Amino acid sequence: MSIADELQILKFKPGQRIISQGEHSDKAYMILSGKVRVFMEDGTKIVELATLGEDEIFGESAI
Repeated sequence: MSIADELQILKFKPGQRIISQGEHSDKAYMILSGKVRVFMEDGTKIVELATLGEDEIFGESAI
C-alpha cells in the first residue's frame, strides 16, 4: 500500500471549521486551492496565528 492509496480529496465551505484546538486527528491536510486561517483560543480571546494557502500542509503532526 502506498501513500497515494490513502489520499482523499475533501472540500470545505468558507468559514467551515476543519479541526478544533485540542481535538485529536489522524489526518494531515494539503491545501489544493483557497486559504485556511489558523486560530488559537487563549483564555477568553481568539487569536489568529496564521493564514495558509495553496500547497501548504497542516495537521502533519497527527500522522
